[in-house]
Amino acid sequence: MGSKELEKILSDTNENGKFLAVLLTDHEGFPIASASSANYSPETQAALVGLVQRATGQATEQLGIAANAEFTMLDAEGNLFICHPFFSKGVEMVLSFLIPGRNLPYRRLMSLTINAIQQLDF
Repeated sequence: MGSKELEKILSDTNENGKFLAVLLTDHEGFPIASASSANYSPETQAALVGLVQRATGQATEQLGIAANAEFTMLDAEGNLFICHPFFSKGVEMVLSFLIPGRNLPYRRLMSLTINAIQQLDF
């Protein structure tokens, strides 16, 4: 995957959405690429993605709860953390946004970003 192209996609998404950070991880939460407008650690965000993925996986297995397409969390500062799993060329990935507050629109940008990532050559 072209890392410069991927970084450009995430950087443009972060800037256009006026987000705090955008992160792409594998399904285990290991960072692939990120962009941020503040000093947010991609490793910290990736760890959070990994925790969310494990928790939802356990809920699906042990409780029979259907897997969700999107997970959101609100932090103590009022920022919204969104994780959206998707597949690109058979590889499971998670696109995450950290959004200031909860009122900024993000779904259109999330869809456009996922489509752009899926168009990249691996």
